[in-house]
Amino acid sequence: MCAVFSIFAANSFDMKKFLLVSVFFFSLCFTFNLGFGQNQVDPCEAEDTQLNLNLCSRQKYKKADAKLNATWKELLNDMSDEAKAEIRVVQKAWLKFRDAHCNYEASFYEGGSIQPLIFNNCMRDLTEQRTKQLQDQIDNLH
Repeated sequence: MCAVFSIFAANSFDMKKFLLVSVFFFSLCFTFNLGFGQNQVDPCEAEDTQLNLNLCSRQKYKKADAKLNATWKELLNDMSDEAKAEIRVVQKAWLKFRDAHCNYEASFYEGGSIQPLIFNNCMRDLTEQRTKQLQDQIDNLH
């Protein structure tokens, strides 16, 4: 950065060029500090920091949620319109319960770095339980 200042000191000082070059160098430094271009490690393979534990738990919850959604769609395909209306009411209530319960569980760790891990693990556990319940209903319909 010092070289930039000496270039402008030696030549006539042009504020527009100075600002343009400064923004360029700042952007370049900012990009390298964020680690762009480096290999990103899967947080579930490197569960060595609280951040990675939190990120991994989020990934696991998202995977469980995707499986729940697929199971839900499969269940609806096998149901009558009347049964679909009933199960939608139940599922909506269950989703509210799950979210409220996990927020409550995580509230004991309010402000702590472990709070997201507690929340995500709770969401994953309850989601996996619900997926099993829905899968059992599918199995009973066949």
